[in-house]
Amino acid sequence: MSDRPLDFFYSNLTQLFTLAESEREALDTKLKILHYKKDTYLIEPDTKAKNLFFLQKGIVRSFYQTDDREINTEFFFENEYRTAFTSFLTGEPTKLQFQCMEDAELIQIPKTLIEDLLSRDHRWYILLTEILKNEYIKKCRRESSFLLLDANELYHY
Repeated sequence: MSDRPLDFFYSNLTQLFTLAESEREALDTKLKILHYKKDTYLIEPDTKAKNLFFLQKGIVRSFYQTDDREINTEFFFENEYRTAFTSFLTGEPTKLQFQCMEDAELIQIPKTLIEDLLSRDHRWYILLTEILKNEYIKKCRRESSFLLLDANELYHY
């Protein structure tokens, strides 16, 4: 990590487009760095996802809770953007839960900030498109694995 806590995030972002130092300074005041301990919940069920998170350090899992078991849906690793995307996009409550599997450091990006950035500068659509493209590919691969792999192959996948 660098001396500036948001540098890792900016380094990831500048792979998509250039940010001026003044833009970084403006974002510094609007982004939050969150530190979560292992087993802490990032997103609870029946809440609306109002933030996008950039995972700088740690591992986070998403899962559904039923009466008798937990059903993992995904694991998220460093350098990934995460939220309960359906809730984030529709404003509806999510049934997903997000839990830190180890101590984690995340950048919290409020949906209102993203909407503001998108309305003022079309470069931010590059980031949004990249995030949604990766999410779509992941969902398609997951769907095809359920349809094409047997139980043993699916377990190993």
